Amino acid sequence: MSRQNEREQRVQRAAERAVQLWGVERQLRQLTEECGELVAAINQFARERITEDELAHEVADVWITVAQARHVLGQRVDAAIAAKLARLEQRIAAEIESRGGLYRPVRLVAPDNDNGGTP
Repeated sequence: MSRQNEREQRVQRAAERAVQLWGVERQLRQLTEECGELVAAINQFARERITEDELAHEVADVWITVAQARHVLGQRVDAAIAAKLARLEQRIAAEIESRGGLYRPVRLVAPDNDNGGTP
């Protein structure tokens, strides 16, 4: 079993136990709190007030609480993910095609050098 699968199983087990222990409503409210903290962290990161590690911790908090919501909503979330991924893949393909097949990664924060964002 890969590390990613092991981690996903740990997240799912913890999500199930958290919902059983603290209840659906409390954990959904926790998700709203964590999402708010992530929004704030993204803004702070864009202004270079926090590190990538600090931002990663907020992403992890949201990831874990989203797993709890997914545990509650089950297959509805899986179906929504499949639909959203298909739409994103279509948008990506259309964007690449509109650029003539050119693909250039985008950075969240501009690099220190002044070469137009090219790594």
